[in-house]
Amino acid sequence: YRWSRDYPALYSTRLEGVLVRITLENGLTGWGETQAPLAPAVPAAIIQHLLAGVLEGEDFDGTRSRLEELYDRMYAAMRVRGQTGGFMLDAIAGIDLALWDLAGRIADKPVSQLISDHPKTQVPAYLSGLAGTGKEGRLAFAKPFLDQGFRLIKLYYESDWPMLLDLMEQPP
Repeated sequence: YRWSRDYPALYSTRLEGVLVRITLENGLTGWGETQAPLAPAVPAAIIQHLLAGVLEGEDFDGTRSRLEELYDRMYAAMRVRGQTGGFMLDAIAGIDLALWDLAGRIADKPVSQLISDHPKTQVPAYLSGLAGTGKEGRLAFAKPFLDQGFRLIKLYYESDWPMLLDLMEQPP
């Protein structure tokens, strides 16, 4: 991990995550993932030691109301102790995605069709920051993404704003 010199927080030097697998008694399996921006062992431990016990033995029919009930149950598990964010939400998110995957498998539909009768076929994506050193390094990093159609870039507090504004004036 690295400490940001400009924005007082830890950041991972690589992408880390936790894969979550839920298997129903009938053998049907759903998969979820949580990014876990730092210390993926922490949400994994929360899933294993806290949330698994909250869900084990619970019926699951894949309905939206049941998804909401189980989400609320997980969220309530540690609310009285003030654990309603951070690693706890990372863990809940991974399980929630696995349950949605199961719901889609039960309904034999893509999850997007469970959420909306008319799901979007495309959603805008953004490039999360510009790696590289100096203007030329950052341009070289951004070029393949621009070629793929990315037009939005997430900028960070610690960014070199004058250089980034200058980069935005460059033709694609």
